[in-house]
Amino acid sequence: MYRVGRWQLMPNTNSIKSTDQEVRLDQKQFELLTYMVSRAGEDISKSDIFDHVWAGKVVTEDVIYVAINGLRKALGDKARTPEYIKTLPGKGYRLIAQVETCSQPIKNKTKPRKILTISALLCVTAAIAMGLSIWLTPEKSELSGAQLENFQRAKYLLMQTPEHYPEAISLLQEIISIEPNFGPAYVQLASAKMHKIHQNDAELLANKEQIEAMLLRALNYDDTDKWAQQRLANLYFLIFRDHEKAQHHFELSLPDATSHYYYSQFLLALGDIAGATKQLNAYVDLDPAAYSKETAAWIYTMSRDYQRAEQELEKISQLNQNNFYFHVSRQAIAELKGDENTAFEELHWLMQQAGYPAEDLTQVKTAFHQGGLKATYHWLAFEDKKHLSIGQYYPPVSLARYAIGAGDYQAAIGWLKQAQTAQKIELMWIAIDPKYQALHSMAEFKQLVDELGLEVKAI
Repeated sequence: MYRVGRWQLMPNTNSIKSTDQEVRLDQKQFELLTYMVSRAGEDISKSDIFDHVWAGKVVTEDVIYVAINGLRKALGDKARTPEYIKTLPGKGYRLIAQVETCSQPIKNKTKPRKILTISALLCVTAAIAMGLSIWLTPEKSELSGAQLENFQRAKYLLMQTPEHYPEAISLLQEIISIEPNFGPAYVQLASAKMHKIHQNDAELLANKEQIEAMLLRALNYDDTDKWAQQRLANLYFLIFRDHEKAQHHFELSLPDATSHYYYSQFLLALGDIAGATKQLNAYVDLDPAAYSKETAAWIYTMSRDYQRAEQELEKISQLNQNNFYFHVSRQAIAELKGDENTAFEELHWLMQQAGYPAEDLTQVKTAFHQGGLKATYHWLAFEDKKHLSIGQYYPPVSLARYAIGAGDYQAAIGWLKQAQTAQKIELMWIAIDPKYQALHSMAEFKQLVDELGLEVKAI
């Protein structure tokens, strides 16, 4: 047996024992403590911990921080003035308490108390955030000194390009390790992990519950944090697809410029054109620099008001002649209006900008002259091997859209099912997008829309 400071490790019960109390640990917490004891006094990296405690498991660094915090609580340790576990910023941890071997167990008469497991901690966090009165709201803490500087640096890094995000995430995780009651760190950490939410990020999908727990915990400290409310609303909308919770948190995130924008996209997905337009106008009012009639044109296109959509584009036509998404909007409107020549001209321009070679552009032009836009989409759906983005997303969603244009609705359904399996967020607008109108009468499409929690509305 081993003794760490005043605690003795009890392998048979996964607990630690002192002369006056016994604390039962979660299996992973005990494994982590045992591993740290085997390397007492040494620097232990996070990768070492993963290899020895979570070998073969797909987890994020957050599990380490939760487990370390659990051990500190069990040991009666403090991150700021550690007696057992010292944090090594940017590296890992070191067990600094004295370790001894012993042959006889400590005797006491106390009942063991159990430290919450990682999953239980997340459940507690969620329960607190939902307002259950059985839990007490923890006191908020503030940062000072080095941790405040680290937090400011992390926020700065998150305003830069994505390659800086890993450093920001590491800084935020260390802050939470030392100050677990500092709510803003949870918001920033969740935001960093959500930065690819519109790119169908597999890691985000796998860790959605952890990110949800971070935001709920932050809101438990400060439910007026509009950024946290907006991040949670987007998470519920695009990842969990829980529209009721999403709407609740979107409303709590207002007024805020970006919240108005994302709320408009949420309402658009639900078919609330008037609500989406109102939120978009509020967005532009609060942030005139974000003035974009392309978004307004998109909303009017979804409502089948193509004349209004064209009017919105015309307002910015002099400023956006070379803007990719300006041409995406023009192409979509022309196609939906039945203006095949303009639709193809825009499609051809978009393919050039996307990087299609001259040979492919020639084939597409030949296809159009022989069979119109239908033949063009057939080439894109069934002959093209490059699948470059021309403003209609990426496979399998783009292939479904091309198949609709080619008149092969069954193939389109097949690709949409693939997209649903992969949880592609682009599907959240299929109930309102007129591109999918040809599929509305198909039972498989109706089932897909129902699975998304959406409804096809007559407009």
